[in-house]
Amino acid sequence: LQRLGERTWWIQSFNYGTVFYIGDRGVLIFDTLEGVYDNIVQGVASVTDKPIIAAVYPHYHADHIGDIQKYVDAVREQGVDFEIIASAKTVRSMELADSSYPAATKEIGWPNDSFDFGGLTVELHGFEWAAHSDDHSAWLLKQERVLHSPDLINPDQPPFYRFAGNERFRFHEDNLKQVY
Repeated sequence: LQRLGERTWWIQSFNYGTVFYIGDRGVLIFDTLEGVYDNIVQGVASVTDKPIIAAVYPHYHADHIGDIQKYVDAVREQGVDFEIIASAKTVRSMELADSSYPAATKEIGWPNDSFDFGGLTVELHGFEWAAHSDDHSAWLLKQERVLHSPDLINPDQPPFYRFAGNERFRFHEDNLKQVY
């Protein structure tokens, strides 16, 4: 667990890491990582008593959204509707795959759009030619000056260790330049 900004934290469990933001009403998490729900929730609870009420699908890979139903169920028990935010490209990818994961409740435009989470502007910056997956992107927490782009820049790996799991390595450098 590492603090990145006034209200933004990085948390890692095993090989997976994500970013979360503590808003006035609750927590926004940027991945609902597969198989590490208990560890992530415990880490979030160590810095706030607010519930996780929203998540971003950063791209359509099961390891990044695999535990989503656990988050939805946890707040539903408290009578809170869980918000799932995804890019239009991720929504289309999930539809084409006939995904069994919960659909996004808020779709934002591809390749560039934004949404508000309790006064925090979150900007989507989709990659024209993505190295990792067709719907891969970077998510900027504007006021916090934190960028989340899973599988592009992995802080737990030395540069180019396993090439950050890219399907099309040719575009990795272009994606890094776009993030910069």
